Amino acid sequence: MSLRLRLLLAVGAIAIVALVVADFATYSALRSSLYKQDDQTLAQNPLQLDRFLSDISAGQCPSSGGGVFGSGNPDNGGPGGGGGNPTGGDFGFSIPFIEVRTTAGQVLHTCPAHVDGHAYSPQLPDQVSGIVAQAAGPPAAYFSAGATQSGGPAFRVQVTNGKAINQTTGNSRKVLIVVAEPIGNTTSTLHTLFLIELAVTAGALVLA
Repeated sequence: MSLRLRLLLAVGAIAIVALVVADFATYSALRSSLYKQDDQTLAQNPLQLDRFLSDISAGQCPSSGGGVFGSGNPDNGGPGGGGGNPTGGDFGFSIPFIEVRTTAGQVLHTCPAHVDGHAYSPQLPDQVSGIVAQAAGPPAAYFSAGATQSGGPAFRVQVTNGKAINQTTGNSRKVLIVVAEPIGNTTSTLHTLFLIELAVTAGALVLA
């Protein structure tokens, strides 16, 4: 093998490696950016826990937000409070998954997400940890999860602390509030980027 050929092969290999690294970096950066947008949507639409529990006590889950999402904080009507500015929530055409559980992990109330008329739930761990202060919104833990149903959407999950008040006795208890937003658009965008990068890398290999 001539020196010229070896140099060409070396340069080609370096170029392919650089392309793969660039693809990975681009994919990771876009995924991080899209997840951050999903997290901001969750942070800007906190669950009004008292209204949600009122709906649950009436035997129904919220529909189209149902006024259980809105601005506020735990002291004046956010999660676990009673004021704030309730809205239907800015979750597009989907209804997010809602779950209230004790700090020990016992599930108290669950309402599935709805996408195109179908009910879905995320795969959640038995115990959730890692709730930390956020730049915007209440302290929370964020992570991604798949659906428990086959063919269901991926979810972006937010877990925050809350306080549930028994309307009969007036007693309160600390709870965890789980809100999971279906992120089909995010998944679709990342899948499209992956296919484009795969095609470009395959073309580069052929040309090399």
